[in-house]
Amino acid sequence: MSFFLALLAGFLNGAPSWAGTIRAIDVQSNRIVIQFDERVAGASSFVLAGPNRIALDLMGARPGAAPDLNRGPVASVRQAAQGDGARVVFDLARPAIVTDGKFGADGSTLTLELRTVDEARFARAAAEGRLSFLPPFSFVRASSRHSYSVSVPVPPKPMPFAMPRIYGADDDRPLVVIDPGHGGHDPGAISADGIQEKELALKIAKAIRDELVSSGRVRVALTREDDRYLLHRDRFEIARTLGAALFISVHCDAALHAGASGATVYTLSEVASDKEAARLAARENKSDVIAGIDLAGQNRDVSSILIDLT
Repeated sequence: MSFFLALLAGFLNGAPSWAGTIRAIDVQSNRIVIQFDERVAGASSFVLAGPNRIALDLMGARPGAAPDLNRGPVASVRQAAQGDGARVVFDLARPAIVTDGKFGADGSTLTLELRTVDEARFARAAAEGRLSFLPPFSFVRASSRHSYSVSVPVPPKPMPFAMPRIYGADDDRPLVVIDPGHGGHDPGAISADGIQEKELALKIAKAIRDELVSSGRVRVALTREDDRYLLHRDRFEIARTLGAALFISVHCDAALHAGASGATVYTLSEVASDKEAARLAARENKSDVIAGIDLAGQNRDVSSILIDLT
């Protein structure tokens, strides 16, 4: 299959063909204005707590100029390259959220509207997720450039993982996908006698599979059946691709006290119910970010931004 690509449009499977370097960051009390030397593809912002900060992802941008800080809720600004773009983190002196964002007509200026809030409203904003901003498609570039078109064959994108075997009758019974946590280079928690969480989680997952299949009521698939590591997004993508009715993730809790026993069950919630649940979620959600990445050669700001990628 072939796609007809217009280089002026600047997209190939969502990747921008331009890269605008940050020329200025003007931080004011109620807004942030970012200027680029070229048009960028888009942006999205979200807030993070502990410490409070606003993260801004810029697609098709490169880090550049130092910020101009005036009086307001922003205490400091960090920036670093991230994939096909850049991430800018605004460390906050007091809670604040982005209420709106808008690109200029030529896509080279982004204005974010800020509002200071209390801690409760900031926590709700952290749970609400990202705000996305796109530049207008009708624009005039500052410099005149020729546009060309070319037909390029694009092979089907291979899946980063193989679909697992489905156990049980081949019919329309509900499918349960069981995900044994950790695996491969990630052992998970390790018991006092040296048992690794990844091994025990796999044994438990297989036992659950066997019980469910023998009941004859459902079909079952495991995200992994051996000692391999899967990214979090690949684990739930398997369930989505297979059309699972239920996704079960199996982990073994670590506890500060050796006498702890029993089981815990986590269900979907927009916010953590207590500090311990928040700590656990933060640790697990960041495992993909730093898995296999050596941060020893990075400076403090770059390392901090890499760890912030959640």
